[in-house]
Amino acid sequence: METVIDGREYVTIEEYVTLTSLSDKTVRRRIRDGSIGVWQPGGPGTRILIPVTSLPTRQPSSAQAAQPPVITTHDRKTSAAIPASRSRGRWRQKT
Repeated sequence: METVIDGREYVTIEEYVTLTSLSDKTVRRRIRDGSIGVWQPGGPGTRILIPVTSLPTRQPSSAQAAQPPVITTHDRKTSAAIPASRSRGRWRQKT
């Protein structure tokens, strides 16, 4: 089964950026490292087209809501204390 957006099988980099909310630099970097496949109809040096099958699939919002949020806490009693010898700058230490 082919994926088609507005009757097209390929999108430009600008359209891909809009559809995925990734930055232009990130998309170009992923193209360079091969994680996003591309097609250049006129050969190297021509426009770059990305197949719509490379678009990430969206998860349903119910799956995102089912995951509990990650909560981190900071307990001052268990955190490492600064040694007394280093509590002041050397220039402020009494000799």
